[in-house]
Amino acid sequence: MSEGLERDPQRERLLDAAEACLARFGLAKTTAEDVARAAGLSRATVYRQFGSRDGLIAAVTTREAERCAAAAIDHLRRFDDIGDWVVEGILFCLRDIPARPLLVQLGGREAFVTASRVVLRSERMRTLGSDILRPLFERARERGRLIDDFDLDEFSEWVLRALMSFLVVRSSVHRDEEALRGMLRRMLLPAILKPAGAGTIEPGGASIAVDAVDAADATDATDATDSAGAANASGAR
Repeated sequence: MSEGLERDPQRERLLDAAEACLARFGLAKTTAEDVARAAGLSRATVYRQFGSRDGLIAAVTTREAERCAAAAIDHLRRFDDIGDWVVEGILFCLRDIPARPLLVQLGGREAFVTASRVVLRSERMRTLGSDILRPLFERARERGRLIDDFDLDEFSEWVLRALMSFLVVRSSVHRDEEALRGMLRRMLLPAILKPAGAGTIEPGGASIAVDAVDAADATDATDATDSAGAANASGAR
């Protein structure tokens, strides 16, 4: 998040308390009452801020996902080609997420169904990747690299679902990172990019990365509204 933008202190207090409760009790056993107690606030305040327990879990997950996304953008500055961005971005997330206790817990087998419902119903979680990557994909479209009917929001949702699957459902076939990189290039890139030679991307991955970060920062001011709106769609407990 940009340093120039201020978060709601009460909201952040509740999110910090939610992280602590999830670490202590786990996803299935953490309640709105637990979070309110840990934050020293009322349960009504939790619902006023997030709409429901699912809204609270979605918000704390989104905050951690934004941290992961910022780290991914920093890592991807070294790459210039959109194909590299897609493949290396997925591989980075598969390395980074297991190092984040909150996201590991949400990706655990016993919590998978609940976490999937919360994450995939969150509008902010589904559009986070789109908001960050939109400048890059717009440039790729201008250069004729993307297939004609490419939809960025649809692609971002697919990546989110794929990450959850890779992290939770273990394959009987062992693949190291290089093998997975090859699989993503063979199976994923042809579905979104035109054949080589149909267009080119000029050098300048670093500047594109900065544009992507700026675009993500510009959306931070509306995160609270987006998360609360998605939470209300889930229904208050």
